[in-house]
Amino acid sequence: METILKLGAEGGSLTLLGERTNDEKWTFYRETQEHALADLINDEDSDLPALLNQKSKLIESDIKEALKRLGRNWSNLYPVEVHSDFAWLIYKQVIEDSVSVSNRNLHRWQRLCLEQNPLFELAQMLCTSNYTVVLSGAGMSTESGLPDFRSKDGWWRRIDPHLVANIETLEDNYELFREFYTYRIETVEQYSPHVGHQVLAKWEKEGLLHGIATQNVDGFHMAAGNRHVSELHGNLRSIRCNQCGREAEVSRFLSKESCMVCQGKLRPNIVLFGERLSEIAWAQAMEWFQAAELVIVIGTSLQVAPANQLPQLTSGKIAYLNMENSKESNRFDITIQGKAQKLLVQLDEMIQYIRTQERGHSKQVESQMYQKSEIIRGIGFQVNNINQIYKCRHLNYVGKTSDTKELFTEVISCELLRLQIKNRLNSIPEVVRERGYQIGSRYGLVTTNHSEKASNRREERFAISLFNLSKNGKKFEHIGKILDYQVPLRNSIQDKGLGKIDLISMKDDQIYLIELKIKENKETILRCILEIATYYQVLSKSKFLESYSHEFEHVTTKSIQKAILIVEGSKQHQEMIKLQNGERKALKKLLNELEVQVYCINPESLDVQKL
Repeated sequence: METILKLGAEGGSLTLLGERTNDEKWTFYRETQEHALADLINDEDSDLPALLNQKSKLIESDIKEALKRLGRNWSNLYPVEVHSDFAWLIYKQVIEDSVSVSNRNLHRWQRLCLEQNPLFELAQMLCTSNYTVVLSGAGMSTESGLPDFRSKDGWWRRIDPHLVANIETLEDNYELFREFYTYRIETVEQYSPHVGHQVLAKWEKEGLLHGIATQNVDGFHMAAGNRHVSELHGNLRSIRCNQCGREAEVSRFLSKESCMVCQGKLRPNIVLFGERLSEIAWAQAMEWFQAAELVIVIGTSLQVAPANQLPQLTSGKIAYLNMENSKESNRFDITIQGKAQKLLVQLDEMIQYIRTQERGHSKQVESQMYQKSEIIRGIGFQVNNINQIYKCRHLNYVGKTSDTKELFTEVISCELLRLQIKNRLNSIPEVVRERGYQIGSRYGLVTTNHSEKASNRREERFAISLFNLSKNGKKFEHIGKILDYQVPLRNSIQDKGLGKIDLISMKDDQIYLIELKIKENKETILRCILEIATYYQVLSKSKFLESYSHEFEHVTTKSIQKAILIVEGSKQHQEMIKLQNGERKALKKLLNELEVQVYCINPESLDVQKL
């Protein structure tokens, strides 16, 4: 028996318990216990309704019906504990009841169901990522009904594909080869893409997803509507002649006919064991993963090379979604166990929820929900994970606290100064990038075609344009010559959460590590400050100077400066104007404490001024 939902009420608690059945379904029970409310709640909650004592009772096998059986006002009770598998489903029901739920309790539900929910964290990443790619495997197709070779219940245990799916069988035992693949093709044709495939196609149309590299040969991604798909292992429904390479109709293969051109043996256009991947498909996949800010691995155990190497190409974040755990799971930023279809549908619902909030239609307005003490507690907790401090969600809050009416940025800046943030940042160990920091293909080149084609990120394209101008001789006021862009900090996939330094520049004997923010970026200047300060600490200064030794001759590590480059008229620029006018005193003190320089660029004239 597992706790699905625990609620506090006046004089006791109400618990929804769940028990898994053999077919992985659930049976739910309700249990009521009377005890001191202080055991559950640390603050005054006289607004909570009273609860009558009841015995344990079998109620429902459906979670929605089970919640209804808790009583009409269950969402107004104090949420104490939520099972991670049901957090989003329960929160959706709370949202539906939000008219009758107080702002205070709605915030409690949000903290319990969303803030510690890895799936919701991934949804937030998807919304903010400028370049997301997917690597999919057999687990993506099994929910359409197709058997998976490598799972515990897959074909692998009944038929050993190594004995059939190879060039030797094709040439020496063609009847067995054709019989096996006829069965596979006919099996695939009985099934169709599921809702999860359709979600990925929807994300591509909305600009959330930029490419899929798949190990599957069923063609379901393309059938669902995705257009940017690299089919690494080929496609069963594509037939060609093994001798002359000419394409043929799948019907000819199924009817046991030969090539119309040379009478050669027809075969599916897939990668057999021992064959090399298509150079075109592999090159496309590599380009996508190298450019990615976010990689989502879905339904693959990552046992098959070279596809299992693709996630390691990104310097961005990696999420792993699969029913069975991977041996490499400790290398991912987020690991979520579950079925692909269910997880993708929930992710899409979460994305729509996040977008609704951003449009201002949600009643959960940050400035109305957070008291000063809550903000301080949140920051106090986050400093224990100092190398991730810049990702703390509080840093992007705008507006004022609900009780003291102080600006969030001022409250946070004061608390960070009190906690001696500079000393804490100094404790972050360097990550030595063994391969060096400079990307070899950029050395001495104007990267207009290749790199811009590899990325549709507006911020990166702006960085590339500044880099190209410097390659053609331009030096910018205050920051000098742009030497590089999007410089990776990760040494290996284990270095979770590390991003890239947007720009590297040099003026006289000063080197600038620059965090670039274009006008469309909505991050606060506070977050920018902590991000570049963190990246500065992570950077191996000696290895960095060694990587750019052809540029740096008489430079020491003391010459490396932290900087932010913002665009004139941007949100960050408006914040800096207020700071200069004396409206952000704590933020200004923090900026000086961390020794970060802020510069502003006019997007038209490209003039740079120091703020």
